[in-house]
Amino acid sequence: MRTGRHRGAFAAAVLAGAALLLAPAPAAAQRQQAGVTAAVRGTVELAERPGAVGRLVTSGEPVFLGNAIKSGADSGLQLMLLDETTFTIGPNSEVTIDEFVYDPRSSAGKVTASVAKGVFRFVTGKVAQQNPTNMTVRLPTGNIGIRGTIALGRVDQVLQDGRNQPYQQVILIGPGAGREGENRRGGLMLSGGNPGDGIEIWRPGFGSEMVGGRPWSPPAIVPQAVIQAYLNALRTGRAQLTGLPSPDPGNAGRDAQVRALQLQELQLLNQNLILSSLQFGADTQNLGNQSQQRSLLAGGGNPTDGFSTYEQLRTLNTGQFFWSQNNVALDGFSASYNLSLNIDFGNRTVGGGNSRVEINTSMPGSVALATQSFASLSGAAQFNFNNLTGYFDPGVCEVSCMVDVKARPVNSGGTVGQTLQHSVTIHEDGATVTSGSGTTGPRQAGSAP
Repeated sequence: MRTGRHRGAFAAAVLAGAALLLAPAPAAAQRQQAGVTAAVRGTVELAERPGAVGRLVTSGEPVFLGNAIKSGADSGLQLMLLDETTFTIGPNSEVTIDEFVYDPRSSAGKVTASVAKGVFRFVTGKVAQQNPTNMTVRLPTGNIGIRGTIALGRVDQVLQDGRNQPYQQVILIGPGAGREGENRRGGLMLSGGNPGDGIEIWRPGFGSEMVGGRPWSPPAIVPQAVIQAYLNALRTGRAQLTGLPSPDPGNAGRDAQVRALQLQELQLLNQNLILSSLQFGADTQNLGNQSQQRSLLAGGGNPTDGFSTYEQLRTLNTGQFFWSQNNVALDGFSASYNLSLNIDFGNRTVGGGNSRVEINTSMPGSVALATQSFASLSGAAQFNFNNLTGYFDPGVCEVSCMVDVKARPVNSGGTVGQTLQHSVTIHEDGATVTSGSGTTGPRQAGSAP
């Protein structure tokens, strides 16, 4: 029977045991690995440093401190760090991880990244949750300080005053401040090149922009069309940013902020589907299995129906659910089985709790399905629970039976892992006694009763 592993195993497996300690590495030490590439689409190059000649990369390759990652047209990728921070870039974008130290025992560390150009999104990991002041994203003319959250952004050039000017926009997706305004669960602290240029964003759906050397604009609601355009670019790798509202060169948005605040509740309701999907990681961008990337983005970004991958399961960052089905027939016997299996997307585990298979015979019995981690697995998702000892009707096994259970999550209706295909095999002394299989209905919220 497998024993469970906790979410911390994600980091160790993703980076193949890379030891990233808080103490600075000696100058003579080998290069420090910061993360791995995932969901590579199109042409993506990795260079030893910004400005150097790069080489093409695919999913699953290591990224070291100081490496510059640059995407071409119709391209993009994800960069997954040890503490579960995830950077996603769209077409014609460039990002560098400047600093990354992390102690998995305490979740303490520091993350600093630079975005030189393009569309980007980041989902913060354990470092920002442990100490928000220890994660910074550098932009060409400003910085983003991050308190554990999700953000979208764009670094570009726009035409203002008859010439091209540097343009930056950052949008808080969530989570943000609590309703009372004091429980600040996640937010952005934007700073500029001059003292006093800083602002803070605590409301999901609000953003700020900077043109040239001007200060950041006051936080204001970002139109849904802008958010959707950025999401489309990140999902498909295709730039669809034409026709966006022009930045306000005079920061006249200060007056508009009052009106925006009055309308925020209504507009945030209109954006609810987009914001919720990002908060709960439903964006299908998080793909580490290259063979799945082409099919998964069909249908507007929803995963195609069929067996789930481990990478798809990890796109859901929170929530507990369970699958169940009763009275599944066992071949050759007037017997059946019931199955209940938990999945915890936040901890990236299946099993545990009341997860079990019940054998319905004249002397019923059950076997528990222990916790398993899918934090570092790749490819088609299948969970195997083997050689579980069960005591049932002597007509099935003379003394005790051994039970094998296979479970495969299935995408259905655009939902990752909506149902579960499962099979149960009962064997004794190496010989199969009986078996059966079935498919559950949609997963249910909560834990198996």
